[in-house]
Amino acid sequence: MHQEELSMSMLTMKTIMQTFSEMIEEMPFDKITVLALVKRCEINHNTFYYHFQDLYELLDKWIQYEIDKLVKTLEDPTDLKAEMKAVFQACKEYPKIINHILSSLSKEQLEYHFFIKTEDSISKYIKKQLEDAGKYLSDEQIQSTAEFCRFALAGYFLKFNYMQPKPDVDEYVNHFEWIFDDLVHWTLESRE
Repeated sequence: MHQEELSMSMLTMKTIMQTFSEMIEEMPFDKITVLALVKRCEINHNTFYYHFQDLYELLDKWIQYEIDKLVKTLEDPTDLKAEMKAVFQACKEYPKIINHILSSLSKEQLEYHFFIKTEDSISKYIKKQLEDAGKYLSDEQIQSTAEFCRFALAGYFLKFNYMQPKPDVDEYVNHFEWIFDDLVHWTLESRE
């Protein structure tokens, strides 16, 4: 019986996520309500709140799910450049969804989602650069460099999504990577 309940719970969660995907393509996030979502899913409020505390938790889990799907398509999931290209390409392919999310979130919410999602990737990238160069930075220096890079990437991400027409993803990411690499190398050299 417990296994059946678990399967039903997973199926319900999948239904909620899929319905949310459809709704976020149709309307801005701030126009989506729990009432409309549960009605479309044909579930009750309690079922929604069993799985999610609120719509923001659903958005967070949905973004993470979508990022995880992208990362699974990569040959090397630790390759920051490939990950960036996949994300920017998805932004280019699904501009309505991205615009619906960006137009609905406050600056603080956007920063939270963006910085939480990029923190691990950027820190790993910097640590790999250090390892490849046979160099050392303290955890505090790595954190400071990663934080600066996250702000730069956030600006680059927002600029990309507001540009019309969208630039070539490969060129755009290559340009950012060039700046990013120079920053990391400059940081290493300045610490010697």
